[in-house]
Amino acid sequence: LSSSEVLKANPGKKMTTGLFKVGFRVEDFNYWKTHLYKNNAILLEDIVLDPNTKKRMVVFKDPDGNRIQLFEN
Repeated sequence: LSSSEVLKANPGKKMTTGLFKVGFRVEDFNYWKTHLYKNNAILLEDIVLDPNTKKRMVVFKDPDGNRIQLFEN
């Protein structure tokens, strides 16, 4: 489907452009989780464990509203 077809099928949605989520695979998951929290990033979800990889992931929101997702490496 094209973006216009998706928008027509979901009238409550709006076209979003630009960066709104970025993910990073990090070596020291605990360090980066703490670093983001100390720098006013807002924890959006609890840390979850991927059932396949057995590695942790978490999503923060930065002060500008962008989502930052950390993946344990």
